[in-house]
Amino acid sequence: MLSVAAGADDARGASVSLLVPWPTLPGADELARAVAATRSVGNLTVYESVTSDPTAGAGEPKPLDLSAEFFISQEPYAAGSAPQAVRLSGGSGATRLALGYPAASIFVLLTLDRAGRIADQTLTDPSHLVTQRVVYPSHD
Repeated sequence: MLSVAAGADDARGASVSLLVPWPTLPGADELARAVAATRSVGNLTVYESVTSDPTAGAGEPKPLDLSAEFFISQEPYAAGSAPQAVRLSGGSGATRLALGYPAASIFVLLTLDRAGRIADQTLTDPSHLVTQRVVYPSHD
């Protein structure tokens, strides 16, 4: 458990406690497989919320109907790699990968579905908080 309290004279502060998985496991191979699996599905719908002021909330997610190839091509992990990639969980629960692109100040938390595809992600950079939920077409 990691607890942090932050504040400044000219900004709002708050406290947060997080469960930090330790030790982390390598996630590079799973990231490459997740990108390939997601890219191969054809079309998908992404429900996206974006804000540059996380204290105001992101608002209602907007549905975006996209090709999987286009969706992946817009992400920092489009090549299937990241300078930092760790697996946070897995086994019987959802697989989560934490990705870091320190030179660009971009950090991504991915959740993979049972098929190994990207199910949702949270991306942060110095100016944005982006949350996305990916919905795949059912082929009944």
